[in-house]
Amino acid sequence: MNDRSQSLYRILVSAAASDQEAAVLLAERTRQRGQGQDRIARSLAHAGALRQDLRERGAAEIIHALMSPEVYQLLVTSRGWRPERYERWLTQTLIDHLLPR
Repeated sequence: MNDRSQSLYRILVSAAASDQEAAVLLAERTRQRGQGQDRIARSLAHAGALRQDLRERGAAEIIHALMSPEVYQLLVTSRGWRPERYERWLTQTLIDHLLPR
């Protein structure tokens, strides 16, 4: 998803600094992204799949941060990672931080 929307996201972030409509659109996109990521955390929590020391809210915060467009941009765009490498890294990092060992 980040691969397809990265350019649009960068433009929207830039425009949001000076355009109210762009700022509203960015806030809505961020809210929707957060809702989707919260559903992942909720699903893991309800399935009893989270680490014992991690609650749903903490899992949602970890997911939100790691799956952010900013982290994607940092690693893929700025550091030159291939999207496949990012996907493998993200998958393993989420597993390491959310699921029991």
